[in-house]
Amino acid sequence: MERLYSKIVGMPVFVRENLRAVRSVQDVVIDPANGKVIAFAVGKGMVVTPGDVLSMKHGVLVDDFEDIIESEEVLRVGKVLKEYGVLSGKKVVGENGNAFGKISDFVVDDSVFALKKIYVSKNLLGMVHYDNRIFSAKDIVEILPDSVVVKDDARAKVATEEVKKGGEMLRVRT
Repeated sequence: MERLYSKIVGMPVFVRENLRAVRSVQDVVIDPANGKVIAFAVGKGMVVTPGDVLSMKHGVLVDDFEDIIESEEVLRVGKVLKEYGVLSGKKVVGENGNAFGKISDFVVDDSVFALKKIYVSKNLLGMVHYDNRIFSAKDIVEILPDSVVVKDDARAKVATEEVKKGGEMLRVRT
């Protein structure tokens, strides 16, 4: 199932043994080398790896408290967080340097824990979003520490057709 980043953040983290929310998802950590989800940040320096996720229906379900670990315990997660940070809010540019805006949301396939699409928009004073675009993960050339580079010939969807995104209607042109 495809899930929006904005819907994943804030999800409760449940432990199977008592089915009580013990944390909440604060961010999604994407591996810049392959676009896979490598962790869900669930607190200061704490993460849950996709391999420990039993289910993601109404929250993130893990087997027990030991599945919530320090990010530094998972070598790749610690390195990605230090060197690249998180995907949300990064600038998106074409290979030729054209600026498309910043990542406002993205879609993750929770069956394979992989990035599927990024939603990009420009904004005015951080409040008014315009020039909305949707890029497929296949169009991403490289994820850098401060930006995401997309193919220049990427067929981004841009303003004209209505698309429902997290309860909000966006206008996009194909």
